[in-house]
Amino acid sequence: MKFTNKDNLSPCWVEAAQFDDYVKLGWRSVTGLINPVQVTILCERYDERIEVDVGDRLDMFQGNAMHALLARVADPKLNAIEEQFTIWVLDKEISLTPDRLTMNDEDDTIILTDYKYTTVWKVKFKSYDDYERQVNMYGYACRLQDKKVTRLVMELFMKDWNLRDFEQEQISQEKKGYSCDYPSTRAVSVPIRVWSDERCKTYLEARIKLYMEAETLPDNQLPECSPEDRWMKNEKWAVKKIGGKKAKAGGVCDTEFEAKAFIAGIKKDRHLYEIEHREGQNTRCERYCSAKPFCHQYNTKLNPAF
Repeated sequence: MKFTNKDNLSPCWVEAAQFDDYVKLGWRSVTGLINPVQVTILCERYDERIEVDVGDRLDMFQGNAMHALLARVADPKLNAIEEQFTIWVLDKEISLTPDRLTMNDEDDTIILTDYKYTTVWKVKFKSYDDYERQVNMYGYACRLQDKKVTRLVMELFMKDWNLRDFEQEQISQEKKGYSCDYPSTRAVSVPIRVWSDERCKTYLEARIKLYMEAETLPDNQLPECSPEDRWMKNEKWAVKKIGGKKAKAGGVCDTEFEAKAFIAGIKKDRHLYEIEHREGQNTRCERYCSAKPFCHQYNTKLNPAF
């Protein structure tokens, strides 16, 4: 991977953004297996040609700092912190590093905790499916090692949380008689449902087989990223006051026809409203995927150069 520094950041930030103390064990990691296969394979194949700007890695730096502090303050007598180990599945060595395993001396059960540096959107809309897959694979792998993991917890720290946004949304929702779904604090604890071992086994083996096959395929035949993988946002039509920025409550519509009908239903000063077309976007592709220049799906279907 090649690093650029488009904003001419100071050396201290460049060094922090480039720092990586991850030690690879085995064939692949649990986290790697859960990631979109096309992204992972392309990043491996084109590692020496991929360019990443250090400014785009500062979020990762902050997340690593959060993990480091939480690991430092945890009581080692009660917790196993970031212990890396491997399991063998389908003749493949799979590695994992749970953030925290907390022992219950009374019954020898374990609480597995994973930390995430995330967004308000993730918490507000309870978009935890990817987290659920990851920690369940961790829990399953631990049980294969005779570690009796019976509870899964995500500790989420929201990088974009803002007190003013919370207060404004709280007032707005109370006026409408609704409860506020904006988190009241920057950090939240989320219990995750525990899958059966059979479900875990089926999912993990399916991911391993998918990666084994993908390694043999040319770029243009790799399994394509799904809308969920691409963090796809569909196009919308928003009803808002002329010159305003925010849509009227309930005024974000799936079609232009619905937006026009919404305006027609406004009883007072409907002439003060307009419709804004908001284009759809594959957010991960556009903003976060370093494999994009080499992706057949992106360059021929999602963003063709014609």
